Amino acid sequence: MTPKKSILILGAGVCGLLIAQALQKQKCRVTVWEKSKGVGGRMATRRSEGRMWDHGAQFFSFDKMWSPWIEVWLRSGLIREWPFGGSPVKYYAPRGMTAVAKDLGTGLLIQKERQLASLHIEDRSCRALDIQGANEVFDGVIFTCPLPQTVALLQTSGLESPHSWTKLTYASALVGLIEWNDENRLEPFYRESLDQALFSVTDMQTKGVSQDPAWTVVANPAWSLAHWDAPEKEQIQALQQHLLQVGLLQESQRGSWQMKKWKYSHPTSTLSPALGWIRKEPLILASGDSFGGGSVAGASRAAAAAVSLLAEVD
Repeated sequence: MTPKKSILILGAGVCGLLIAQALQKQKCRVTVWEKSKGVGGRMATRRSEGRMWDHGAQFFSFDKMWSPWIEVWLRSGLIREWPFGGSPVKYYAPRGMTAVAKDLGTGLLIQKERQLASLHIEDRSCRALDIQGANEVFDGVIFTCPLPQTVALLQTSGLESPHSWTKLTYASALVGLIEWNDENRLEPFYRESLDQALFSVTDMQTKGVSQDPAWTVVANPAWSLAHWDAPEKEQIQALQQHLLQVGLLQESQRGSWQMKKWKYSHPTSTLSPALGWIRKEPLILASGDSFGGGSVAGASRAAAAAVSLLAEVD
């Protein structure tokens, strides 16, 4: 990538932030547009009256894209090694996973609550129009949002996307966030694949994220799809029954629930990163979990692949 090129990155999730940091080190002028109020994507943490929930990723795996930060974060206490082993080494964040994403965004120009409406090709540049009507011109644009959103934005902009993109589908996830009235410890604090409905259950207090008793309950994709349009009360009652059945909940335990929906939890398959090209002049590239896999590790792989592809472009 030629230094001093101006690059717009759409999406401040893990993939977008890692690409942005890599390009900024190459002296590119990088701007990140994030349509939501915060950064991190799946590295999502919710707070409410003394309680905190990681309601996306609970940990992330080491790879080379994280090398500049890992030791610094370990020394500062921002992250700790995941206590349940496995290879490669995994880490979690006692202050919530969003804290990692925020630190990863240090030094970047991130414009939150700014959403792309359309792109317009002008000779060797791209004019990006946001939904408020403001526009800026860039030498290139990199999409890191979920692929169905990328396809829709390209279509709105009169740009074609590869046929293989339209075939890729995403799984969805329903997530229950529980505020327990009394102490309710789960040892170990993370359980996975408990039954046909429960993908994972995490005790946020024992994990060290929440000051007060709080759990995150993630339903698996098939169960989430079957209950997606049900009233929230019914979703909660159904998840409670599954917690009772696997022995993690007693009838006497009381707490309040709220539900979170991840429409694009993870892709059901992945594409070769080389299929992310829309055009090379002006540069328009798609990256993200569709090109690396549906996890923080997948987002890191996609970012590494995108940076390698961009290195081949003048």
